Amino acid sequence: MSNPDPLIDLLAKPGIHSGTALGEKLGISRVAIKKRIDRMVADGVPVESVASKGYRLSEGVELLGVERILDHIDPSVHSTMDLDVFATLDSTNAHLASKPQVPGRLGVAAAETQPLGQGRRGRQWISSPYRNLMMSLSHIYEAWPQNPSGLSLAFSVSVHSALISLGVHEVGLKWPNDIIAKGNKLGGLLVSASGEADGELKVVMGVGLNLELDEDDRQHIDQPAIDLKELGCQVSRNQLIAEIIINVQEMLKIYPQAGFAPFADYWNQNACFINEQVRLFDGTDEYMGELLGVDKDGQLQLNTAKGMLKFNTSELSLRKL
Repeated sequence: MSNPDPLIDLLAKPGIHSGTALGEKLGISRVAIKKRIDRMVADGVPVESVASKGYRLSEGVELLGVERILDHIDPSVHSTMDLDVFATLDSTNAHLASKPQVPGRLGVAAAETQPLGQGRRGRQWISSPYRNLMMSLSHIYEAWPQNPSGLSLAFSVSVHSALISLGVHEVGLKWPNDIIAKGNKLGGLLVSASGEADGELKVVMGVGLNLELDEDDRQHIDQPAIDLKELGCQVSRNQLIAEIIINVQEMLKIYPQAGFAPFADYWNQNACFINEQVRLFDGTDEYMGELLGVDKDGQLQLNTAKGMLKFNTSELSLRKL
């Protein structure tokens, strides 16, 4: 499914489109077109009204589409995934978590608008519609891989390397699940796993990335945020989704036997605050010391006054001292 309202696809075509011409193509009146566009704007669709001429999507808006994404992926692996693109979806993570899935086959869902998207600890993920990236991937292992807790860090490596491959070089990884640029949050990841210890394991991996935030949305984000536009980077959203899919497919193949170990060096080389003094806290307990990165099992290593401590819970937050 991709943009079920054909009006959006018409507006995405080059040029300015009069209400009369749009109405003729859709078999409705010019007044009905205006009402539909007013509703779309209220829902966050970036439509511009040009006085006495008509309407168009705002400059630089690239619509997501299944075929547009698959154009960047080797055709030989198209049949190994189920890929859906939605104009609006409450939560890509929730959608894939509840969707039946064949073991070994990758599930992918991306959405232009995600009203109920969540970040860590149930916080709302705020992202301007039609300009950013909101997607999830899911996979079922028929038998549990070793050290499944490290999958979230391996997923962050997959996302980071996708950004690097498209020319975004000023980004770092912040434990446990943030993508950081110039000290501010560029993106976040949310990974969940469910299953019986002696049976299948279903992993759902969600990512939100700020490509271009509008000022109204930025005001509702509870921490300093940055987007790719501020970094001077312009990437294709469809190509970025494709690169993430390619990297995650490779990661999921490697992980069952090797665990997190093959990804540890990459994570440490691109992590924020390595060899610096940091504070870890969960609202009750706090720990301070020198951040030494993660070990081959994905445990965070902190050199404190009382010796080396290791952590593998995502409930701890990390701040530089």
